[in-house]
This record gives sequence, C-alpha cells and structure tokens, in this order.
Amino acid sequence: MLKSNKKLITLTALVSAVALSGCASNDELIEQQNQQAEQISSLQSDLQAQQEANQQLSDKVDQIAADQDEMKQKMAESSNVYVIKENDTLYRIAQDNGMSVDELLQLNPDIKNPNALLIGQKINLN
Repeated sequence: MLKSNKKLITLTALVSAVALSGCASNDELIEQQNQQAEQISSLQSDLQAQQEANQQLSDKVDQIAADQDEMKQKMAESSNVYVIKENDTLYRIAQDNGMSVDELLQLNPDIKNPNALLIGQKINLN
C-alpha cells in the first residue's frame, strides 16, 4: 500500500507539474500574443505614416509636373516671339525662321514700315 501511495503521490505530482507547466505555457503564449499585437499595431502605424509620406511625395511630383507643363507653355509662347536686336532685318528674321517676309508681315500687321524696326520691338513668329 505504501508503494501504491508513493506511486499515487508521484503520479499526482507529475500531473500537477504538467498542469502547471501548461499554465505557464498558456501565460507565455498570452504574453507572446500581446507582444505580437503590439508589433502589429506598431507596423500598422508605420505603414500609415509611410502611406501618408507617399501621398505627400505624389502630390509634390504632381505639382512639379504641373509647373513643368506651365514652363513648357511659357517657353513655347516665348519661342513664338522674337525681340528685335540691332541690325536685324525682316528678311534675315524670316530666313532664320523658315518663312518669307510676306508671311512674317501677315503675322505682324502692326508693322507699318518693314524698314523701320525698333530695337526691343517684339514680333510674332507663329
């Protein structure tokens, strides 16, 4: 009977140890889950911050593209205008821009005397 009690006590101790170790494992699992939840929350915050930064960057890229389009338009407009310099003639300006003097005069009806150009005067090329 003593032997049987020892076996019973040993068996009870073993079952208790397993049960306690199982509880410890559950506590560890719960702690791990809490840590993982915190990590997930942190990653979600980081992801949201990155998405906001990407949106800001995208907005800036869009603004730069719009600014470039505006600059291209201004350059195109300015390339359509020629500013008269010293010793310029309508003939040479027309030749340099692949047109005739008559075409140049049609684009610039405000030129009354083709032989009297003023330095700084602007004329249309298109």
